[in-house]
Amino acid sequence: MLATIIPGTSLWVDVLIIFAAQVVYVTIMTMRWILLLKGHRYPAAGLSVFEVILWVYALGMVVSQLGDWPRLLAYAFGFATGQLVGSKLEELLAVGHTTVQVVAQSPTQLPEALRQAGFGVTTWRGSGRDGDRVVIYVVLQRRRTGELFRLIEEHEPDAFTLLMEPRSFRGGFLTQKMPAVGRPGAPTTPHPGP
Repeated sequence: MLATIIPGTSLWVDVLIIFAAQVVYVTIMTMRWILLLKGHRYPAAGLSVFEVILWVYALGMVVSQLGDWPRLLAYAFGFATGQLVGSKLEELLAVGHTTVQVVAQSPTQLPEALRQAGFGVTTWRGSGRDGDRVVIYVVLQRRRTGELFRLIEEHEPDAFTLLMEPRSFRGGFLTQKMPAVGRPGAPTTPHPGP
């Protein structure tokens, strides 16, 4: 419509529309994959409807005018920008849980400091090349990861730290703090499965 009001703007209006559609499309696609990996099938399926509509629309605008390189560049740069926006959005939302394993010097005050901060902590003894170690295992909500790492840095700056993404879990300290999900004894985060 804008192209009919301002003559000669059709190409550049299309370029902006293609770019914006790609940014939104790839952002939605990134979020859909994250939801699928976290076991949230139905929200992911809902997002896929909008994802496909945007993809077909933007691709159609490019394919119908393959000779116009600005459209093709807008499509490619929109895709790249969507990757950045989607990954940043996922980082801000911090969906799901994470598992952190810390190997620290023994003895250490870190497990008690983590417990006082409200983290569920399991420890066991280990041995390394340079002596006794304490292995500290924590499952936490992803949005608290920064807080956990600040405590580790404060108490055990030289500790070996490993971050992992659990696909499912049940029982334990963390699930006692969460509302019941599904039937009793069911995994807190269901396996994505088929």
